[in-house]
Amino acid sequence: MIARGANSGMKLPRSWLPPALGFIGISAALLVWASLDVQLVSDGATPISSPVPKLSSVAYILHEPLVDRVQVQKAEPGAVPQTLAMFKVPLGLHAHGSVSPDGQTILVLHGVAEPGRAALSVVNVSTGRIDALFSPVDFQTNIVWDRDGKTVAVGRSLPPDDVGRVQTEIFSIDTETKIESHIATFDSVFEAAPVGFLEDSMLVVTIDQSGSALTRVTDGKAAKVAQLSVGRTRGWTLHPDGVRLAFLDVIGAGAGRAVVAKVILLSTGQITSLPGEDDHFGIVWRPGLDIPDIGGPGGSVQLSDSEGSTTPVHPISWAPDGSRLLVQVPSGSQGQAGHLEILSNDTRLWLVEGEIVPLGWVADVQ
Repeated sequence: MIARGANSGMKLPRSWLPPALGFIGISAALLVWASLDVQLVSDGATPISSPVPKLSSVAYILHEPLVDRVQVQKAEPGAVPQTLAMFKVPLGLHAHGSVSPDGQTILVLHGVAEPGRAALSVVNVSTGRIDALFSPVDFQTNIVWDRDGKTVAVGRSLPPDDVGRVQTEIFSIDTETKIESHIATFDSVFEAAPVGFLEDSMLVVTIDQSGSALTRVTDGKAAKVAQLSVGRTRGWTLHPDGVRLAFLDVIGAGAGRAVVAKVILLSTGQITSLPGEDDHFGIVWRPGLDIPDIGGPGGSVQLSDSEGSTTPVHPISWAPDGSRLLVQVPSGSQGQAGHLEILSNDTRLWLVEGEIVPLGWVADVQ
């Protein structure tokens, strides 16, 4: 837990900037590219507004050989991490999870004896209370939270057929009452993932032989919104305004594979590829902006030193006020090994290193 004095480099190619934005500061190692008072572009839709929570700690899961530790650490120099919960590691399946939008709750998916399945546990950040949810889910299911901070959507599949196709049910769970609500079932897909709650519907991405499609489910009825790709996609992230969805398009395979960050405007179905080298990883929205940050070579967030060399990072989440960014700095690969840092305009705060799954910004532990 060391506060590093070096500057952080958050580099954005000038072509990325909307007309209303510009550079507001330049140092030897930092290109500051955004203003907090930028207005959202709603494209005719009504932006979703909500109070900005004041969160000053971050949560992550530290993987150890026999146990996974859910830890919370204040975002300040010298802070000591606090362990909120521990989960066993059956079959070598390490836990992962997600933080609620208000930073009060952590949903943890941890392995069970049945391969491919996970149990769900809810951890209250302030009190440390742990509640188990009863229904098993897919171990690799995507997790999305509703704005209410208590409802999540996940997926549960039947065993695959001979070519790997499954039937997947998408459903929501109220983490307080533990009541489940069916959303939709998708047949003969390689994957079906909830990607965002809208005011009256749910967005789901399905992947099958034709590629990746975005579907909107309203009152149990599914309607295709757009074809995202002829291949697989991942990393889906809905903008808080509910107007656009960012995702990573995995193009090709093997040595020729490319991973390209893209954004779809839901009202028109228009898809835009973001510039940079075709090796993106990690994609997050900064509060107040309608262009996401991406990690990887050529990404919008990189660390740079006095000699001009850069290190790509994996952006995890912005603080709700947009002042600080939690990032994971890989150690030689895009894997989980590495360390966590918090970047602001002119400082870097080293948090922890090891086999880590970062979760995001949370409330302080009482």
